[in-house]
Amino acid sequence: MTPTLDELRAQSLHLLNSIQMFGGTSRLIAGRHDSRMMEDDERITFHALIESNLIHARQLMRFLYPTRGKRPRDMAASDYLDDAGVLPTWPNIAAQLDAIDKQLAHLTFDRASEYSFAISHKLRSALLNFIGSVPEARVMDGFKAAAYKALFVAGQTEWDPTAPVD
Repeated sequence: MTPTLDELRAQSLHLLNSIQMFGGTSRLIAGRHDSRMMEDDERITFHALIESNLIHARQLMRFLYPTRGKRPRDMAASDYLDDAGVLPTWPNIAAQLDAIDKQLAHLTFDRASEYSFAISHKLRSALLNFIGSVPEARVMDGFKAAAYKALFVAGQTEWDPTAPVD
């Protein structure tokens, strides 16, 4: 299936929303690593942020690097890019997606007990490459600026393409 230019532009709103949710929840989670010291409502809110972050991370990882189970109408970075080779390689993505699935959808003895930002840093790098490479005509007006803003880290006030990602 090859999406039309109008479909790409229209659906980029949903892609932007997922990038904004991922970036926003990443910022809200940062610095709050020990939920054992939190009151009940604060702990629940913290874990809801983690779950939201992981859901959007999972969506974006599968968008950037389609894996088994991709449906014909699922969006993919390759729909938007002239060359999907601009994305950095991610050799262990299947294992990391499996870990997210266990965290979100299974009560298993293999569930991670600590939240890790390792996935967030790798995903942020790949998203920045995608945003920088996607042709303006294939996304909604203002997409790139809003997507870059969503991925800013604390203290960053403007996008600097030469700044280190991690």
